[in-house]
Amino acid sequence: MGLIPRDPSLPRVVGVAQDDFANSMPNQNQTLKVSKATQVRVVEDLIESSRLSVDFYLMLVLSSVVVALGLIINNLAVIIGGMLITPLLTPILTLALGVVVADNNLIWRSVKIILRSLGIVAGVAFIISFLFPIEKINSEIASRLGFNLPYFLVAFTAGLAATFAWSKKGLSAMLPGVAIAVSLLPPLAIIGIGVSHLSMVLLRGSLVSFIFNLLGIFLGSVIIFSLLHFHKSRKETAKKVKAEIRQEQQKKDEKVKKEIKKEIAQEEEVKEEIKEEIKEEIKEEKKKKK
Repeated sequence: MGLIPRDPSLPRVVGVAQDDFANSMPNQNQTLKVSKATQVRVVEDLIESSRLSVDFYLMLVLSSVVVALGLIINNLAVIIGGMLITPLLTPILTLALGVVVADNNLIWRSVKIILRSLGIVAGVAFIISFLFPIEKINSEIASRLGFNLPYFLVAFTAGLAATFAWSKKGLSAMLPGVAIAVSLLPPLAIIGIGVSHLSMVLLRGSLVSFIFNLLGIFLGSVIIFSLLHFHKSRKETAKKVKAEIRQEQQKKDEKVKKEIKKEIAQEEEVKEEIKEEIKEEIKEEKKKKK
């Protein structure tokens, strides 16, 4: 059988070496590789972003007001606006990081921030709901009561995405979108609304919803931190947390010193006043004797 002649109009296929082809393909393992310097940067950024500062409290209160009003007026767009500006995600990520690196100080720090944030959000929502009471449970509130598997999966996926975005510098622009998916603030706000209306249905349902959303984000974050080998940054993480603890302790010590100095100054003033009174009394007695 003869060979079929090649049509000269057809393009010639140039052979590609197997090694060149392999090198041209993206290395999938690189996706799950993060340098030590990047790990340290992520740790520092997360700890700094979750620090209980004036900015943190301010943004938490403002986002709570927006979300609470959005729930009361049954407006999803307003609720999303509040979720975009809340700083509540970072303490959960630091909690997951603390578990991965086995740092008790970071775990306890994150738990305290989450509990304090819970109280602030619920308190703000309580005040808003007291000023603008709802007549009945609307659709936005009802959809965030109790355990919902799709919401849990969304929270889990958001935890994966948020942690991965924090770990990859080029993906930080995606964090606002992740914040929308993280449905943490609305259930907390509903807790405050439930307390203001003395409704066990709202209180129980929103608490369950918050716990499962928190658990979903936490599990997703733990998985990503583990896959990216953040346990290798254990020493740097412990050092950063201890440095923050020392700074806070120094601030407390300085505050105590100022109070002590103030008390000493007040005591000195009192002593001077007493001395002046004694002198005046002595002068009066001398005048009477004369």
